[in-house]
Amino acid sequence: MLNYNRYKGPSHAHSLNKTRSHRVPITAYGYSDISIVNQLGVEVAHLFSGELAAGEHEFRWEPTGGLPDGMYECLVRMNGRVEKAPVMLLR
Repeated sequence: MLNYNRYKGPSHAHSLNKTRSHRVPITAYGYSDISIVNQLGVEVAHLFSGELAAGEHEFRWEPTGGLPDGMYECLVRMNGRVEKAPVMLLR
């Protein structure tokens, strides 16, 4: 069974190139899958799949494909858990 939690990882825009940086805390070594989804739960970007060591990791998202401004979520799937963090896209 999956446990749904919200993590409070910071998310911020880089003003020059409009990329978004996400710091993700990983609590234990294992396989992780990190993606961005819209409010309907549809994946709009896949940031990473693979094994990660415990600690904080940074991932970048460059919104493409004419995505509208608005709220998205960064989903981190790891060790049988799914954690979410809100992401605001403003241009």
